[in-house]
Amino acid sequence: LMCNVFDLWQTVFGASMSTRVIRVATGRLTSTNTEVQIIMDYLIANCTGADAISVSAYNLWPVPDYDSLMTHCPSATVADVISINQNRMASYYPMLVNATQKSITYGVPLLFYEGGQHIQGSGAPCAMTAIYAAQNDIGMYNFYQTWLQKLRDTTNATLFMHFALAGVGTMGALIYISQSTSLKYQAITEYINNCQDTVSSAVEN
Repeated sequence: LMCNVFDLWQTVFGASMSTRVIRVATGRLTSTNTEVQIIMDYLIANCTGADAISVSAYNLWPVPDYDSLMTHCPSATVADVISINQNRMASYYPMLVNATQKSITYGVPLLFYEGGQHIQGSGAPCAMTAIYAAQNDIGMYNFYQTWLQKLRDTTNATLFMHFALAGVGTMGALIYISQSTSLKYQAITEYINNCQDTVSSAVEN
């Protein structure tokens, strides 16, 4: 199916495809990034490969993190949320290195098609107030500054897309579209503005 899609794009874009379309093999960020490897190997064996590989760049909480937060209920605080979020980051660094190694092995760029913090209020309903309040806390600003820098220091990625500009529960850089700014949004835009080379500021719709 994927090869058929790539062939369709080639028919539509013709000679300009190489400058207008990036064919991407995507998967979740995991310890071995097996999804990306399986897809890329299939594309190489059955069509003409892909132009890049891509994984999500989320600081995703596993169930034990939510369980840990809920031990603080009904008095869970923003500080509790920020502490767990900060402590989770290091577990993803080896996964980022592995994704980089795969991009080198395949000789294609690494892209982060979406990413950011990934704390869901539904994961710990009794701490939902603290989870939402943490989205506009200085601790979340510090997390984004650290996470974005780590993505640059640890990987060879050429693109990072923050998942959403506004809304989508806790996922947006802004809580709602008419909000002028937030500490999370400020952290992202400041990081972009302070970069010495080109960094994409694209945001998924």
